[in-house]
Amino acid sequence: MVKQAKKQLHTSRLHFSVQDATKLPYGPESFDAVVISNALHIMPQPEKALSEAWRVLKPGGFLFTPTFVWGNGRWARFRLWVMGLSGFHVYHSWNAGELMAYLSEHGYTIVCHQLFGSKFTPLCCLIAQKPPLDRL
Repeated sequence: MVKQAKKQLHTSRLHFSVQDATKLPYGPESFDAVVISNALHIMPQPEKALSEAWRVLKPGGFLFTPTFVWGNGRWARFRLWVMGLSGFHVYHSWNAGELMAYLSEHGYTIVCHQLFGSKFTPLCCLIAQKPPLDRL
């Protein structure tokens, strides 16, 4: 995905890389936006990634985090079982409201969210913001 993005988008204003989300090699307040795509639910400690995103985001910067949101019902248990068979361990099976609350608890302001997919693969595309300096 990163290789394709670099190939198609030629601008000095965008930086694409794959990094350990819990130990980013960038200075504080380096970015206007950070993307953590489809990963928070499979991290044992997603709060570490959120803390690092916060550190590298400029005040007023945005976090884009599309995340599968299964919840805890019967279909969710089935999906988690299927994921386990394929080798993925899901540490967090939030629903959309729980995911938004989780990000809010870590200081982010929820700007908007949209649900996509099906009952089997519901995806919450969420945009959150690190508050601007005048609101910190």
